[in-house]
Parts: sequence; structure tokens; C-alpha cells
Amino acid sequence: PVLSRDLRALGVAKRGGSYQLLEDQRVTPLGALKSLLRGTASAGANLVVVHCEPGAASAVARAVEAEEIAGLLGTVAGDDTVFVAVRDEGSGTRVRDRIETLL
Repeated sequence: PVLSRDLRALGVAKRGGSYQLLEDQRVTPLGALKSLLRGTASAGANLVVVHCEPGAASAVARAVEAEEIAGLLGTVAGDDTVFVAVRDEGSGTRVRDRIETLL
């Protein structure tokens, strides 16, 4: 049991009868997705709305989260819209500023 826990912590899993090192999940950088971004809007002190091309919201949401902007709590992606939950208005401003530099 201890070995399994240690292997899991190292990112190792048993696949097809052998142990394999799992690759980190790949996230496309936000800058590489700039052609998919269409704009942002504030929706109160704790929510930023990011508009993007249809079908791109999931990739944009992951990229926004990978930016590790202070005060960003999480995202919810639809088809062409991402809701970004933030701790406070200042965090929302940081998120909007980062995205708007790419527009």
C-alpha cells in the first residue's frame, strides 16, 4: 500500500500490466490562443466574462488558470464564453488586463 501511494505521488500509474510515468497535462499558453480571444467584461466584483471563438472556451479557460494570476479562484467554460471567478475587484482587473494585452 505504501509503495502505491508513493508511486501515485510521483505520477506513476500501472497501464497494460506495467508501470509508466504519466506525462503532465499539457496546457496551451494563453498567448498562443490570442487569435481565439474576442474580449472581456466585468460582471460584478467577483466575475470576469471572457468571450472567445466558438469551441475555444475550454482551452482558453485552462490557459487562463495556468497563468496563475493572483486572486483567480477558477473558471467555468461554455462554448464561446468563460466565466472567471476572482477573489476581489483587483483580481478581476488583473485578469482583464492580461487578456486585453492579447487582443
